[in-house]
Amino acid sequence: MLDTVRDVMSTTTTAVTADTTIADAARVMRDRDIGDVLVAKDDVVLGIVTDRDITVRATAEGLV
Repeated sequence: MLDTVRDVMSTTTTAVTADTTIADAARVMRDRDIGDVLVAKDDVVLGIVTDRDITVRATAEGLV
C-alpha cells in the first residue's frame, strides 16, 4: 500500500544552476524523462523548475 511520499518518490535528483538556460533545462528534462529539476548553487537548493513552469510561461509569452 502507498501511504507516504517515500513510497512514490524518486530517489535520484537532477540539478541545474540558476544560470542554466530554460532550453537547456528543458533538454535535461526531456533526455532524462523527468518533469522537474532542482536549481542549486554550491550544494544549496535555491528552488525547483518544472516542465509546467516552462510550458505555461512560454505559452503565455507567445513563444510556442
